[in-house]
Amino acid sequence: MEKFAKIIRNNESFLLTTHHQPDGDGLGSEMALHLYLKKIGKSSRVLNTHATPSKFSLVDPRGEIEVYKAGSEVSPADVIFVLDTNDVNLLGALKKPLLAMKAPLIFVDHHVPEVEDLDNHLIDEQYAATGELTYEFLRHMRADIDSEIAMALYVSIVTDTGSFRFKRTTPRSHLIAAELLQKGVSPEVVFQHIFASNSIGKMKLLGELLRNIQTSSDGKVAWVTIPLELRKRYGASVEDTEAFINQVTLIEDLDVALMFREDEGGVVKVSMRGMGPVPVVGIAKKFGGGGHRHAAGMKVKMTLEDAVKKVCAEVESLLS
Repeated sequence: MEKFAKIIRNNESFLLTTHHQPDGDGLGSEMALHLYLKKIGKSSRVLNTHATPSKFSLVDPRGEIEVYKAGSEVSPADVIFVLDTNDVNLLGALKKPLLAMKAPLIFVDHHVPEVEDLDNHLIDEQYAATGELTYEFLRHMRADIDSEIAMALYVSIVTDTGSFRFKRTTPRSHLIAAELLQKGVSPEVVFQHIFASNSIGKMKLLGELLRNIQTSSDGKVAWVTIPLELRKRYGASVEDTEAFINQVTLIEDLDVALMFREDEGGVVKVSMRGMGPVPVVGIAKKFGGGGHRHAAGMKVKMTLEDAVKKVCAEVESLLS
């Protein structure tokens, strides 16, 4: 991590971003690093392709995160940090202007590497969340982790570990969380803000999906489909649906859980979870996606029906 410490010491202006449709891990990680950079007198800004979901506003209480307007110019910076992804294609509309900036672009991430020159990035799959990796980096920098930075990191970790229940959760996850709680983070406040703020439309949509879960003949694969029309009928946002896949994983004796969400423009977002030792990232990569070995996803340009048929066929081949 000393290489990246030198990058911060030797440069003055930084631009931070994360993947499109940012989640708690991306938002928490970038804000924690941003707050640290400002604290040591550096110039830092956070620029994302999508607005911050209201439930994650507690990581950015002063509204410092900017939203990129497609086609606009981006002010230059000495260094670009991209957190919680290492795939430039997931930067959405920011991809082109950031690459055109010609500044060093450094990934800070915990997903399966999509880049070959790992020495030039801070990527480690062994961390349960990018927030954990960011925490270790700040500790290396001997940073003063105040209550705001602690909140950002805690949100990052608690969301990406599924409240500490996912496979990737480790003793390190709990040790880091314990220190963040000592900095003043309230688990109750975080829970109420993030997990107890569902709209009635989201709850009704989830209820309908649960009534219509489909399974393979042997019960080892289960999936839900979210037609665009159905989501709009209940007034649920794309972000509302992101965690629905976790409900499917609660079925006993399951090998693979899937969620298919039809989006605008004829695109289907597919989320996959491999239970036990079953890896699913290979399937995601076949369709141009990625992620973790046991939690991955992709976006495919096809009908909802075709997506279900083709992905389930790949899953069946994997399990056989």
